[in-house]
Amino acid sequence: MLSEIHHRVKNNLAIISALLELNLYHKDEETTIEEFVHSSQMRIKAIAEVHEMLYQSDQFTQISFNEYIERLVRKIQELVKNQEQEIRFITEVEDIDLNINQAIPVGLMIDELLMNSMKFGFNGRSKGQIKIGLDKQGDDVLITLEDNGDGSSIKTYQERSTSLGKTLLDVLISQIEGEFNFWQTDEGAIYRIRFTPVERSGSAGHVF
Repeated sequence: MLSEIHHRVKNNLAIISALLELNLYHKDEETTIEEFVHSSQMRIKAIAEVHEMLYQSDQFTQISFNEYIERLVRKIQELVKNQEQEIRFITEVEDIDLNINQAIPVGLMIDELLMNSMKFGFNGRSKGQIKIGLDKQGDDVLITLEDNGDGSSIKTYQERSTSLGKTLLDVLISQIEGEFNFWQTDEGAIYRIRFTPVERSGSAGHVF
């Protein structure tokens, strides 16, 4: 058990280090220090939340992912509560457990999509809404994130083809062998992640 804890902590500290390095590498002249710190902080919290839940549970290989989403949203709300825009979060999540090998990359993906919608989805608007769904469809897990913006989050995502956020999403969806789709609607933008959950525990996989 101690060896497993050591391995997971070491591996995820390496992930955090890589995230910070990549974030700095992709930082452009328009990115402020505050934005750099904020985005790094949110990515680290997404990883830390998985470990906090693991240490509070009776098992060391899986977490209640619906609870994870609720907790991650609450932490994000704390981080953005002083911003000028008022963003409302709605969660519609089924009771689903995920292996840590998938919980960390999927958690990072949700974090990236939330940051993308919050930063680019509500240009010129004082209010916005983001809804997160989690449910099972057959053998697959389906995660849906919807914002009621003007579609700018999708446009920005497509234009920023070399951004850290898009690079991370591409790597993470490949790691969990899933599918990632997005499209614009009359009511905003929709992002969808679909993957098959694994039962085996094993060691935490590398993100990079």
